[in-house]
Amino acid sequence: MGTERPRTLRVASGIQGTKQWKDYCCDVGYWQRVLRQRSEQRWALCFDDSYWLAVAFMAAACAGKVLVLPGNIRPGALAELADQFDGVLSDTELIVGSASVPLLVVCGLNTTTEQDVRTEREDTLLSPVALLPSLSAERPELFEPLALSDISLILFTSGSSGAPKPVYKTLDLLDAEIQGLEACWGAMFDEHDALSPEAGRQGGSGDSKGALLITSTVSHQHIYGLLFRVLWPLCTGRCFARTNWLYPEQVIQNASPDAVLITSPALLKRLTTASAQSYRGIFSSGGPLSVEVSRRVAKLLGLPPIEIYGSTETGGIAHRQQVVAQQAFIQQAITQPPLTQKVPTQKALTQNSTQSAESATVQTDENEQAWQLFPGLEARLSPQQCLMLRSPYLPSSDWYVTQDACELRPEGKFHLKGRVDRVVKIEEKRISLPEVEGRLSQHRWIADAAVIEDKQYQRAQLAAVLTLSPDGLAAFERLGKGPFAVSLRQAMREWVEPVGIPRRFRFVEAIPVNAQGKRQWSELVSLFSATDGLRPAVSNDKDEPMRKGKQ
Repeated sequence: MGTERPRTLRVASGIQGTKQWKDYCCDVGYWQRVLRQRSEQRWALCFDDSYWLAVAFMAAACAGKVLVLPGNIRPGALAELADQFDGVLSDTELIVGSASVPLLVVCGLNTTTEQDVRTEREDTLLSPVALLPSLSAERPELFEPLALSDISLILFTSGSSGAPKPVYKTLDLLDAEIQGLEACWGAMFDEHDALSPEAGRQGGSGDSKGALLITSTVSHQHIYGLLFRVLWPLCTGRCFARTNWLYPEQVIQNASPDAVLITSPALLKRLTTASAQSYRGIFSSGGPLSVEVSRRVAKLLGLPPIEIYGSTETGGIAHRQQVVAQQAFIQQAITQPPLTQKVPTQKALTQNSTQSAESATVQTDENEQAWQLFPGLEARLSPQQCLMLRSPYLPSSDWYVTQDACELRPEGKFHLKGRVDRVVKIEEKRISLPEVEGRLSQHRWIADAAVIEDKQYQRAQLAAVLTLSPDGLAAFERLGKGPFAVSLRQAMREWVEPVGIPRRFRFVEAIPVNAQGKRQWSELVSLFSATDGLRPAVSNDKDEPMRKGKQ
């Protein structure tokens, strides 16, 4: 980070206040010194405030640490990943299950203290816990250039096995993605020079209308949010919002030509009111948008969204727009030069990032626009007709096989035909059905579980077919079906995102299987055509549940 920038250049803004370049340099410098004095190597980044995430990311990189980004920071899920990190950096006093790990908490305090934090369930001490002050008044420090290929980032994603799967990247791969994004859409941001002294002066007051602001509705704990809402703007001198918009009304009210919206289909589908102004740009990822939704967004917000398709493993793969807009920048990405031609960017901020949204589950429609590969990527089909990639965002030059069925078109375009594994999208969250089944089966009430995607209602949800253990049958008889289901869902919250908790249950003597022992998914789906669940029948052995379905 050796390149000078205006001291008053805005880095991040929000109700917590505006942070300028001088603040960022001081805060990173302090954290870097603290981390260099610690022996722990792998640090999990768990933040609510995107500014402090950006500080911790850069400080850990400069200190030569391994950066770990848990996608799920709920207590149970974080504790399960405890063997993947040696310490936690956070802006809140997290409860990390029963794991005993250092927890460094940035609270913007004026003093540094240590205290004990007890776990919620087992009263186990987390120690030491340091409340690190914000030293923004100190002299700004410049950062030495980093050897990007030597700095590692560990991400996590749920595979078809159902267990969180670590994905290992180095920052040189993220740097390549930043350059690719800047080549595709940097001109959209550059109506006003984000790095000019004038932009810095305008942003000094914290007025989000004074200079470009990157706003968001998505979490920075996942790679799409990390890249688009934090690292890309940070690396190119653009100001980002410290916290998310939570409601469609906020997205409408804050629309401005001086704002870019980073969002997902989950929010865009809920828009019903037109904004008074248009955003300068809208990016959507996490799932595909239908042509109908894209048109409605263009009508309500004055601009069609740019959809991004990719995964944690692959980084960015492709983009598309379902509705053609008037602005020239929309088609700009298709004609960009290969990524081997260096794109000017603020490489001094070398923590640059990985563009991605999780792979999309798509029902192909004749009217849907084809996806366009990002420049520098190659694609072909596997024998199973799945998309295969060679990409500058992958650590190997070998072909990478995705789990997305695909139909290739000329000139780097393709249509997705749906996923071939058992990972589904609910509200644009990537949910592993085997993981949900495993969580259910861990409960003492459950002998066996099968989870399916329930599409009978307007909003997709999960449904579960369960066999009960003796404890489960006793609890069912004692509580009744409704309270039993409520208690089970409440227990699942310790491990699973709310959208990944089944909303409907059926109770059977055994999960239906065929002669080969394979589950009969059509029979499982048919169980939910009735309005009431079946009365549960007990399984005598929790480890070996009875299988008395059709053979």
